[in-house]
Amino acid sequence: MNVPCSYHEFVIPVSRDRVFKAVVIDGHNLLPKLLSNVIKSVKLTKGDGGPGTISRTIFKSGREDVYRVDVIDPENYVLKATLIEGSIWMKERKVESLVYEVRYIASGPNKCIIQIATEFHPKEGITLEEGDFERAKRGNLIFYQTVVGYLIENPDAYV
Repeated sequence: MNVPCSYHEFVIPVSRDRVFKAVVIDGHNLLPKLLSNVIKSVKLTKGDGGPGTISRTIFKSGREDVYRVDVIDPENYVLKATLIEGSIWMKERKVESLVYEVRYIASGPNKCIIQIATEFHPKEGITLEEGDFERAKRGNLIFYQTVVGYLIENPDAYV
């Protein structure tokens, strides 16, 4: 089966240490605070945040997304996780799962390049369109803009 991939990267004005700590290490606590208009809670339902951890994001709309952490590498600033349940993508019956690999690359004392590779595992007979990839990219950009805004406004957070 053909597995379409989407790749994009962008630069943020925050160090990779801070953004990695905020998103990867403490995201289950931070995200419901930052996105309280959308996210009700994030719960670790299995594991301690390392590989094999299952987390459940509960949205105010009632939808739930379930992720599995596949790789977390704090030395190389890499996260690989699989969206295994929920999601608008699954509700629209387009994909079986989404696999995200996110790399945080230092680009100066207060700059970080974020590289996101997404594997879309479509359901049999489904062909994804360019608009599907663009929607995923927009969602990632909005998410990171929110986190960056918080980290800039709170320079002592996640130091």
